[in-house]
Parts: sequence; structure tokens; C-alpha cells
Amino acid sequence: MERVQDHLKPAVLKKNFFSNIKQKKHMDQQINTMIISCKHIAFIADSANIFSSKSRIQSKNTMNLIILIFLLCTQVLHVSTHDILILQPFGSRSHRFALVPIAKQLGQHGHQVTFVSTYSFEDSIPANVTEIAYTQFADYFKILQGITIDLGQDGWSIDIMKRYYNYHSDLCQQFFESRLLQNWISSGKLFKIVIIDSAMHECILPLWSFVGQNIVIMNTGLLNPWVSDYMNVPTPFAYIPFIGSPHNQHMDFFQRFVNTVYWILAKYVTRLSEDVFYKNVVLPYFPNSKPHRETLNNISLALVNIDPIMTPPSPSVPNVIRIGGIQCRPPLPLPEGKLKNFVDSSDENGFILFSFGSVIDGSLINEKLRNTFIAAFAQIKQRVVWKYESQLSGLSNNVMTADWLPQQDLLGHPKIRAVISHGGLQSLQESIYHAVPSICFPFTTDQPSVVEITSAYGIVIKMNPYSVTVEEIVKAIDKACKDEEMRKAVQRYSKIFHDREEDPLNKAIFWIEYVMRHDGAMHLQTAAVGLNFFQYNLLDVSALAAVIVFLTFTLCYLGIKRLIQTLINQVHNISFKLKMA
Repeated sequence: MERVQDHLKPAVLKKNFFSNIKQKKHMDQQINTMIISCKHIAFIADSANIFSSKSRIQSKNTMNLIILIFLLCTQVLHVSTHDILILQPFGSRSHRFALVPIAKQLGQHGHQVTFVSTYSFEDSIPANVTEIAYTQFADYFKILQGITIDLGQDGWSIDIMKRYYNYHSDLCQQFFESRLLQNWISSGKLFKIVIIDSAMHECILPLWSFVGQNIVIMNTGLLNPWVSDYMNVPTPFAYIPFIGSPHNQHMDFFQRFVNTVYWILAKYVTRLSEDVFYKNVVLPYFPNSKPHRETLNNISLALVNIDPIMTPPSPSVPNVIRIGGIQCRPPLPLPEGKLKNFVDSSDENGFILFSFGSVIDGSLINEKLRNTFIAAFAQIKQRVVWKYESQLSGLSNNVMTADWLPQQDLLGHPKIRAVISHGGLQSLQESIYHAVPSICFPFTTDQPSVVEITSAYGIVIKMNPYSVTVEEIVKAIDKACKDEEMRKAVQRYSKIFHDREEDPLNKAIFWIEYVMRHDGAMHLQTAAVGLNFFQYNLLDVSALAAVIVFLTFTLCYLGIKRLIQTLINQVHNISFKLKMA
């Protein structure tokens, strides 16, 4: 296991980087040696079988040995390991949780994995996984948390867009200037595959060709419009609610109209902003980088952390792989200490887990909402484990705070009764995985959509974070802890969540290795990649059809008009002749 911080140990980075090459060469030599050894052993065994004069049973045993050796050698011949780069230097902890299992599993498969993230691994990792932590970016993340809270309260504005642009450009420029990236590019070494987090890492996408041979993106939330757009995923606006929309898949006429406007604006405003960002931020550092649109068209696969419960059933394409709940796992025993004693010693009323995830720091919520929670918790019988990143006063004896919590281990604890969260996709996936009722306070991004969809199933209680009262919180907690119908519903959907044809982690690993085996997966792309907006939506065909229909009706109209005029003229002529006669 290697843990490296880019700004602290640049020399170690270079050493680790080039040592991976030596390790791979050494592994290849070992494989070749094993193959030769297998051949020699098989030859000896075969000779023993031919010249042996022993009993029939001994010959049979020898033949079994030959078959066993042959099977082992066949497996060795199929061993193929590669250098893999996972880039997530700007992402939140929650996004990282979806990529960590992938990194570990790829390492266990023998691949040399380099994982670039903002945070370090909390537990052990395979020896062939090199971890590079940009810990200096963690302070920047607090800026994003403030933007997120303001966005949820005030909506999109020019000021928020400027703040987000400045935040994103600062991070990108620091990464472009890092010794790590410069060393990779100057070395000329290419990773077999580069896996990039799609959220907030758009500036890195055009650089993949400098450091890798193939590119895969990871979408940890709902299928974003900018991902579905460049992966050419069909998005029927009639029943796919826009991310952040407070609607589920069943919309009336007005909701469908607003939903359509949101989707179209998001797709084309995103395209425009990406082009502007590419020209202003990426090109000054990398003038030889490929155009942004060309980069997007070269993506082999998109791994998307969605499932049929959190997202409405929808059409897809072969190169979008759904791996919903990849971060979910069975609970582990809580380590000895204050937290374990607090939850284990709770009475029959159990305890409640309260966490707004990693994107929304509990200490950043406004004072009114914070005091509302404190007052509500003082009135309930359950104990509360509250993820809160700073000191908090005025708490009742049934409340414990901590700046970090082992969420899945608490969700799987036998005494948990409910969870209070922000309604993030991964948080809700984990609560459904462990069959725990949820009380959700959606703030922004995909949270309103996810909460709206799951609340319709009766497994989530939706709350308004800006107007909630003490009485409403107490009532919601009482329902989540005692309502038998809600508990049965969450158990039913948990069973559905678990019932799938393949484990999401194994599915992700298969497709990543599939891309490496075939040196890309461009054959999975649909022909839509070469169509523009008018062609893809058949607007050109519709226009031609409209012209044909118009011309047909026009010709018919003119023909009928002329026929009628001719008949009228003939009638006039006949009348005139009769009068003259």
C-alpha cells in the first residue's frame, strides 16, 4: 500500500510512477516462467503416463494430474494486467465512496492502479494500488458546500454561477500546474485506461489522451444531462424528471412543459459553458489538446450509479452501464469506543442516524434549522447520532455528535430505527439497502428528484428544510420509527434492491476490463454520435414531411379552387347562352 500527497512528496510520486513499470515487467516475467514451468511439468507427467508400468489406478491419477495442470496453465495464459488511472482530485467524499471499491477490486485482479483523490483511504488497500491525495483541495471543498446551500435556498443566479465558475477554474488550474500531471505528460507513459469522475471534472476530460489510451467516466449521481447528452442516451422529457425537479415520473401537462424547457436549456447551456471553459481554462495550459466535443465522442463507457428504485425506468444505450448501489455493503461491527457504547446501550426505542452527507456540512446549516433540530431531539425517546463537524451546545442527553460516522455500519445496526438525511442518491441507496426508513430534507442538485420519487413509494418522509417546525420533525420521527406500513414498504423495496442479476461491483469490473481487452469499446456507440440536433430529433425529416404535406394541401387547394372556378365559369356560360336563346 502506498499513500502519497502530491504537494508534500513529489520525489516519491516519480519513484512510485516508474516503479509500477518495473513491477509490471517483473509480473510478466513471472507469468512467462510459470507458463514454461507448466509445460515442463505437463511433459514430465505425460512421459510418466506413457512409460509407467504401474496399476490402472496410478495411470488414472496421472491423467487427472495432467488435466489439472492443463487447466491451471490455461488460467495463467489468460492473466493480463494493466496500468489504470482513476482521477477524482476535486470530488466529494460521497463520490469517492463509489470509486474506492472499484480501485480495490481492480488491484485485487492484479492491475496497477493509481488513484488520485482529495482524501486518503480510511482502511487498507492492495499493495498495487497507489494512492495520491490532494489534501490541499479539501479546504476548497468548503467553498462548494457554501455554494450548494445557497443554491438550494436561492436557486440559480448570476452570482452563484460566477462563484461556481471561479471555484472550478481555480481547482483546474492548480491541478494543471501540479508536478504530478506534468511528470505524467513529460514521461510519455500512457495508462491503459483512465477513469474520471464526471462531476466537476469536465476540465480534465480533454487531457485523457495525454495520459491514457482509453477513457471511462463515472457518474455517481443521477444521469446528468451533460452525461446523457454526450453518451447519446435517449431522454424522454415526458416521464424523465429533470435533475433537481420536485416532480416524479408522473407529470401533468404543465409539469411536462416545464420539464421539457429545463432539459433543453440544461443540455445546451451546458454545451456552451463547457466550450467557454475549455477555451478559457484548458487551452492556455494545453494548446494541443483535442476539442472538447471530440473528447466526449471518444468516451468508451459511462458507469452510472443508478438503479430502478431511485430512478424511473428509462431507455439506455449499450455503453452506459448501470451499477446502482456499488458502494453498498454489509455492516461491520462498530469499533470499541464512545459511539459503540452509545448505540449499544440504547433501550427498546433504539437510535436515529442524522447526517446531511459530505456535500452539506452540518455546521453550515442556518441557526434556525439547527435549533429546530436540537429542540425536536429533546422531545423524542430515541437516541440520536448526529454527524456534525464542529462543537455544538445545548444538546439533550440523548444526542451524540461526531465529525465522521461509519454510516453503513450504523445503518446495519440492529437498534437503528430511522435515518435523517439530505436525500442524496447514495445515502438513500444505503438506507434502502439496509432497510431503514428515511426522513429527508432535500436542498439542491439531484436531492429533490430522488426524494420525490422515493417518497411516492412510502419509504421516505419528505420535509422542507427552510420551513420545518419542531412539531413536524417529532411527528416524522414517530412515524418513521413506529409506522408498520412504512417499515414493510422499505423492507419490500430493500428486497427488490438486492435482487439483481449481477453484483454491481463485479459488473463494473467486468466492463472496465472489457474495455482494456478490446482496446476501447467504440463499437458499443450508437450512430447517434454523428448526428446533430436536427438529425437526431428528426427535425429535418419532420420539416420535409411538413413541406410535402403543405405542398400537397396547397396543390389540392389550388386544384379544387381551379376546378370550382371552371365549373362556375361553365355554369355562367350555359346561363348566358340560355338567356341569349
